[in-house]
Amino acid sequence: MIHKHFTTIDSTQKYLKDNLEDLLQKDPTILISTSEQTQGIGRNGHNWKGQSNALALSFTILPNTDVSVTPLELGVLTIKKKKTQFNIKCYLKWPNDILGPHLQKCGGILTQYINPQTVIAGIGINLGKMEH
Repeated sequence: MIHKHFTTIDSTQKYLKDNLEDLLQKDPTILISTSEQTQGIGRNGHNWKGQSNALALSFTILPNTDVSVTPLELGVLTIKKKKTQFNIKCYLKWPNDILGPHLQKCGGILTQYINPQTVIAGIGINLGKMEH
């Protein structure tokens, strides 16, 4: 596995997509993470505003045989992990929003189908109090 962590980056998703070909030549499993994402990408190209105490990462995965199920699988796994790791009950709102215990949006999942062997997935989760 290739794991690159950045203190600050514009977008983990953009970095992974821009460097995918070179990275895949070294290893098919890639993880890009950051402590601060300045221009995160949300659904439909919207800006994802990161907060302090947030998790932002993008990675490659093998898609489900039914590619449309891949984001749902990631969502279920993400909310299960948040429950077991942080004892925070979250909910999944179709198609890719993660809602906190008070049903406020606290995260999202973005997937890009590349080919039958590769999906680029991005997960952004605000772990702290949301700023308005």
